[in-house]
Amino acid sequence: MTPTPSPVEPAREQRFSVSYTDANGRTFEGAFLYRRPNICEALRVEAEKARLCEGQALSPSWMAVAHVVAFLRVSLRQSPRWFRWDQLDDVGMVNRVFEEVLRIDGAWFRGSYAPRGSEEPGAAPFEGADDAVPAPSMVDAQVPASAHE
Repeated sequence: MTPTPSPVEPAREQRFSVSYTDANGRTFEGAFLYRRPNICEALRVEAEKARLCEGQALSPSWMAVAHVVAFLRVSLRQSPRWFRWDQLDDVGMVNRVFEEVLRIDGAWFRGSYAPRGSEEPGAAPFEGADDAVPAPSMVDAQVPASAHE
């Protein structure tokens, strides 16, 4: 039996646009298609990171760059012509795209990109749709000062 998709399951794909101005004043604009990685794709991110680093011990800052590049290489399904992996030399540009991906992921975890608006992947919810994710009720625990001793 094939399970039916939940109407509140967030879309795994989202289109977004980025505008970036480099140190020389050139502006790059374009649209990307991001797909939130599943478990197998997350493993591919780690494999890509290992491939990029070629088994070398890198500084923590370059390991972070390798993670961002590997993550984007696996999760971006479409990108503008100017965003070609073998030609990129501006870490700021890569970070700008990654910031947008993090924003989308944050919205995904909050439930803001549930496919309630249309059949298109990543469709925004209908106007006025409740974007809030219910939080469990919390009991305010009162611990006496002597309890930690």
